Amino acid sequence: MTTFTGEIECRIDSKSRIIIPSAFLRQLSDKNETRFVIRRDFFDECLELFPWDEWLRQVNNLRQKINPYNRDHSKVMEAFYRGTAELILDSCSRLLIPRRLIEKINLGKELILVAQDDRIKIWDKYIYEEREKATDEDEIRRLLTDILGKPN
Repeated sequence: MTTFTGEIECRIDSKSRIIIPSAFLRQLSDKNETRFVIRRDFFDECLELFPWDEWLRQVNNLRQKINPYNRDHSKVMEAFYRGTAELILDSCSRLLIPRRLIEKINLGKELILVAQDDRIKIWDKYIYEEREKATDEDEIRRLLTDILGKPN
C-alpha cells in the first residue's frame, strides 16, 4: 500500500502536463507504477491523483458497500466516477492532466502537490495558500481529539 508524505510546489506546462516529483515516485509501493487515476475532489476545489493500485482499492471498497440497483447508491457511484481519467506516466515522469479538469477547478500554472495518505491532491498554489491561512488550528486539534482521543 502506498502512503505519500510531503508537500511540493510544481508548475503545469503549456500542454497541461505536470512532473511528478521523484520524492513521490520513490514512495510508490510499486516502483514500476506508471498508471494513475485523477478526479475532482468531492470536498475541495482540487484534484486527487491515485496510483492505479490504490484506485482499485478505493473501487473495491466502494463496490463492497454499494448495491448497484439502489437508486441512491447508483447516484453515489455516478459521482464517484464523474470526471475520472486514467493517466500514464511518460518517460520524463510527466502526467497529462485533462483540460476539462483544469478548467473545472481553475488550476493556474503554479501548483502545490499535497500528499494525503494514499493519494496526492493537486491544488492551485494561491487557492491552497488562502485555504491554509484560513485554517482554524483549534478546530483541527478538536477534530483530532474527537477522532483519535486525548493524547496520553
